[in-house]
Amino acid sequence: MNAKVAKQILACRTPAGTDDGEREMREALAVAETDPTLKATFETQRALDETVAGELLAIPLDETDETVVAEGATALAAAHGAGRNPVKNPATIAVALGFLLMIAVLVWNFMGRAGTFPEEAIRIAQDGTKMGAEKFSEVEEKASGLQDWFMMKGFENFRVPAALENLDVVGVRIFKEDDETVAQVLIPENRTYAYSFKGDAFGIDLVPEKAWRVTEADRMAYAIRQEDGICFVLAFKGKKKDMVDFLQKHGAMP
Repeated sequence: MNAKVAKQILACRTPAGTDDGEREMREALAVAETDPTLKATFETQRALDETVAGELLAIPLDETDETVVAEGATALAAAHGAGRNPVKNPATIAVALGFLLMIAVLVWNFMGRAGTFPEEAIRIAQDGTKMGAEKFSEVEEKASGLQDWFMMKGFENFRVPAALENLDVVGVRIFKEDDETVAQVLIPENRTYAYSFKGDAFGIDLVPEKAWRVTEADRMAYAIRQEDGICFVLAFKGKKKDMVDFLQKHGAMP
């Protein structure tokens, strides 16, 4: 198991670690122990998971809340057949509360963590911006007209969001990141770098698709969007607001 796969598995770990004994989780934990970067990322994730889980468990429930849970349990039992033990007892209510907690954690995972900007995308963009202008092949083309150039280079996954197809491009190139192909273009406006690559190759799966996520780090602004598994990333010097303004200016973001 490599670090990329281990990272994806560790992201699914339960806050209490009840699945640590499962084979894949054991292997992922073992990989993290030998990879300092992955270990640091996992420790941060685990601390956050445990904090949120603790806060959820500490939420006080009054009699009304417990009544709602009990009524939900009654309805659940009725929907799945009679002949079961009565649900209006402390043990069953505890199970129901545990179920609600699980739902809350899942919602937090998919709506909270899923809403963050993928670190892998920032890493790819940072590596790409280190390359000098001499590494690019000069072109004078609109972004929409670059697919043939990349296909001739063996990369068939270059895709530009429709709203950005008319951006002028002055440089193009292909480079490798973790042995995966990344397409990069240089846009003169704001000296913007754009990247296109397969998301699953880097463990990136954005939900919902076609929605922009924007962030800033180390004096750079970043935006990412995924469609049909292909990620499109923008990067330039500036702040998060500058990127939002850029996307709104070109009609890519409301």
